[in-house]
Amino acid sequence: MATVMPQARRSTWFLPAERTPGDLLGFLVEKVASNVVIDTLLRSWGGALAILNSQRQVVALNGACLTAIGATDPAGVLGLRPGEALQCVHAESGPGGCGTSRACASCGAAAAIVAATARSVPEERDCSLAVRRNGELHHHELKVRAAPLDLGDERLTILTFRDVSAERRKASLERAYFHDLSTLVTGLAAAVKALPGGSTPGAAAAVDDVRALTDRLSRELQVQRALSNDRAVALQAAVEPVALARVADQADRLFRHHPAAVGKTLLISLDERQPMIETDPDLLQRVVTSLLLNAFEATAPGGVVRLTIEACADGVALRIWNAAAIPAAVLPRIFQRYFSTKPGEGRGEGTFVSRLLTGRFLGGTIEVASSAEGGTAFEVRLPRTLRR
Repeated sequence: MATVMPQARRSTWFLPAERTPGDLLGFLVEKVASNVVIDTLLRSWGGALAILNSQRQVVALNGACLTAIGATDPAGVLGLRPGEALQCVHAESGPGGCGTSRACASCGAAAAIVAATARSVPEERDCSLAVRRNGELHHHELKVRAAPLDLGDERLTILTFRDVSAERRKASLERAYFHDLSTLVTGLAAAVKALPGGSTPGAAAAVDDVRALTDRLSRELQVQRALSNDRAVALQAAVEPVALARVADQADRLFRHHPAAVGKTLLISLDERQPMIETDPDLLQRVVTSLLLNAFEATAPGGVVRLTIEACADGVALRIWNAAAIPAAVLPRIFQRYFSTKPGEGRGEGTFVSRLLTGRFLGGTIEVASSAEGGTAFEVRLPRTLRR
């Protein structure tokens, strides 16, 4: 009968398991700590930074790195590998610790270290990290960068990382949100098309309003999706004849009961010639709505907001006015993206998007003038015919 020999236990499934002996590791830690350049780098770097030896062990780290891994004593981290310091669940499953498990072959941090060492150039990778702390499993997305560093005859690696979990989570939620909302809007549009015209004039008008609002909602979804992904260039203007009287009427109906307009008055002045232009009605309405909302938010209770629409030599001019003045220090930044004097996240998009849509898709211009005496006026000028 053949004798079955026991198989030798593997030391690694991916990267070498060998580590630097304790005395040599201690010598290298002291050598790195006494290097002025490395010390300056550790002190000046704003994010998490660690120095690894050729066996991928931590020989130095900065305070931000210590905080990121949830440790207080750097002595307890020195000698560990990155996954062990971060408490990666796969570091426990490898026969030789971090870098030696089957899962380590798909680790972004390990890939960055290997590539930087082999090519002698900095390498950046995404790293999905599963961490078990206090009995609970946490998932993180890290942006990891590895760069080679020679210290005499020692080949070191500078490893930096930052947690981008919140950014990735937001992007994922946005994709899911737009997908689900798009499905609902598509179903709503189909249902609206099947509606009868209505048995009374009032019902017929209500059906027409629902159809118009559904079309506008569908278009607004397209605009928001493009803007959220910084792909506004993918938008195309849908040019058709637009009666400016209808633009004014829709603005009036929208702000009649809008929370920002409660206790305030919208005065509309429309050129008696009832101008019409050829443009994208939904994008134009978006611009007008955004500027009016800003005006109402800046207006005190009992105040007035004015919308003036008139024909001019080269097309039409729309002016939105309110009595409040924009501070002189703020005015140069009024069209700057993300800049806002209002508290809270998600601000600083309204005027930026209005100028973007006006200039890139409506073929027009938008300017602002503001003073304590004259209040604030945004003027949108559009051509009579938008060229495709």
